[in-house]
Amino acid sequence: MIDLEKLQSSFKENFNTNNSPRIYFSPGRINLMGEHIDYNGGYVVAAAVNMGTYAAAYPNKQNEIRLFSLNYKEVGIVKTHIRDISYRKEQEWANYPLGVIHTFQKKGFKLSQGLDIVFSGNIPHNSGLSSSASIELATAEALKDLFDFKLNKIETAVLCRESENNFNGVSCGIMDQFVCSMGEENKVILLKSDTLKYKLVPFLSKKHSFIIINSNINRKLSDSKYNERVKECDSALKDLKKIKKTKNLCSLDTKEFNKYKNKIKNITHRKRAEHVVEENYRTKLAAKALENKELNLFGKLMYESHKSLHYNYEVSIPHLDTLVELSEKEGALGSKMTGAGFGGCTVSLIPNNIISDFIKNIKREYKIKYSIDADIYIVKISKGAQRIK
Repeated sequence: MIDLEKLQSSFKENFNTNNSPRIYFSPGRINLMGEHIDYNGGYVVAAAVNMGTYAAAYPNKQNEIRLFSLNYKEVGIVKTHIRDISYRKEQEWANYPLGVIHTFQKKGFKLSQGLDIVFSGNIPHNSGLSSSASIELATAEALKDLFDFKLNKIETAVLCRESENNFNGVSCGIMDQFVCSMGEENKVILLKSDTLKYKLVPFLSKKHSFIIINSNINRKLSDSKYNERVKECDSALKDLKKIKKTKNLCSLDTKEFNKYKNKIKNITHRKRAEHVVEENYRTKLAAKALENKELNLFGKLMYESHKSLHYNYEVSIPHLDTLVELSEKEGALGSKMTGAGFGGCTVSLIPNNIISDFIKNIKREYKIKYSIDADIYIVKISKGAQRIK
């Protein structure tokens, strides 16, 4: 939990004001099933978690945006005129909230005056738990509340995704922003990413928990091969469209795909498409398993997902594979990488009665193999972005 008094004190000190800021929170997210599916029009099973981004914000009666992060103090205060917001590499982390403000104004939600925000978060940096979407939604909630902008939660998620795509140049799908906005306590979201139709599936097990293991191998979406995977899927889809009318890869079932897959000329692109189609099918099975409280089946599907992400989509790395293997050895019902890959975290479904030994043994074995400490978090499924009253 972030020290909110420290957050408020930092706001007053950094901006030399007596204004009492309003406080907002946006969660991170874990993707439980449906990895690299949202930009291909398929289903995802994901949840908001009780780690995230806190924002202390208040208008400043000037024409300037002033941003500061307690996580990146060395960057200092990032300043820009409210009508002159653009992406600049030297702004680093601040490009995410600035992108949201820019996109709000582009859509007609003009700021009547400047804005001060201090951020503080407890999502591990570049961990794959969607810190970017978390800071975007915290910013959006502050804008809506402080300037009385009328946007519902889904509209807010769509706007924040557009910001990340167009302002920050990351070709992400809608999942991260949607989950950070729409999360509900003790409920997992089944989302159809191309239609935004969704269903809340209760997760009320008192005998099991989701555990995040951070490999502490960092990755950056815009610098990784994430955008390359998007292009590879687009290429596979173009080949398929030559012989079958199809909206997106996930509109094909596994039988149809197997019938036409050899029409995808590039073998690598074919592997990418195979992961997408099969992962979409697995995700629908996983949602039913959760609804029916079949947690062993859900866990089995998690392991199958990770194998496909390793072999077909090639976004895992040895450190993540090791954590999944160790989790299985230590008794996890299921485990997989979560997020874009190329580093970051795994998520595992664990019986509560083995948690203590599980954490101890994973930490020991991972340290022996890589000389790196793995950070482990027991997470709770949380509400979406909100103002803290």
